[in-house]
Amino acid sequence: GIIKVNDLKILEYIVAKCSLGAAILELRDDNWGETFAHAAVQYGRLEFLEYIVSNAPSGARVLEFIDKDKSNAAHHAWYWCQLDALVYIINTAPSGISLLYTKNKYNATPLTPHSAPCGCENKIVKFFTDATIRTVGLKREFSNLERVAEEFASDSLVKLMMCVMMEDIRVTLWREKTSP
Repeated sequence: GIIKVNDLKILEYIVAKCSLGAAILELRDDNWGETFAHAAVQYGRLEFLEYIVSNAPSGARVLEFIDKDKSNAAHHAWYWCQLDALVYIINTAPSGISLLYTKNKYNATPLTPHSAPCGCENKIVKFFTDATIRTVGLKREFSNLERVAEEFASDSLVKLMMCVMMEDIRVTLWREKTSP
């Protein structure tokens, strides 16, 4: 209900007033075992997803929580054709791109062609070409290297190696972007 009416202030109020605090963001409903993240994805509410990831005790891992059908938030984005949400999920969740290949209890992944209830058949499958998946993976790897490289002294061999790897990723991304 809260997510459907698209009022983030209500969710923020509940988190502030609830005795569980932000842990409420990780609770599952009794029927399907879905979390607030599953519901946010269904309605394409990126601002809710960002709030949930920023405030849930488990952080971005909440995107990997599964419901009774063993579907995570990426499966819900696929099923409800929420492309922007799926891109956010694979860029944010610790498992990243591997979520695109995770099967639910119906043996479906977020890249399995299906008949969507919203009539946008295979929009996600068409978007996530091998090249797109590679680009997303390279960008994610670059961000990880950049974050880890900050921990090393500027004159260390490890930092130099990481900078070389980052430059290689930049060149690869540039080549892929500029090639016909």
